[in-house]
Amino acid sequence: MREAYYLIIVNSVLFILFGLGFICFPEEASLLVTDTLPDTPSGMIEMRANYGGVSLGLGLLLAFCARTKKAIVWAAWAVIFVVGGMSIGRFIGIMAEQAGNTIVYFLFIVELYLISATLLALIRIKLDQPEGWEAFK
Repeated sequence: MREAYYLIIVNSVLFILFGLGFICFPEEASLLVTDTLPDTPSGMIEMRANYGGVSLGLGLLLAFCARTKKAIVWAAWAVIFVVGGMSIGRFIGIMAEQAGNTIVYFLFIVELYLISATLLALIRIKLDQPEGWEAFK
């Protein structure tokens, strides 16, 4: 359970930092990740809301879930599904565009690691502490 807890905390911190970066420094964050800026005020607002706000909210939710053992299992599944969805979207984007900056590939590798490590942590919980799965019965 401890491994899953630490992975949830790591994911929480990463999402919070990513979210705050896009809320507080949207131009710099956008240039870092996409090599461009949104070209309208509405585009910048949406970048703050979607990249920033959703990431910040997810990070805070994960931190909240890390407080109890049963919620850690749910948070781990959330990481797998959310980060998994991001990595699927990123993979399709890489294949469709046949290009990407270094950050795109770095984030893809980090996503694959986080998914794999979190899945392994869930498997260990299931094998070592079946009571951690009581919420799913």
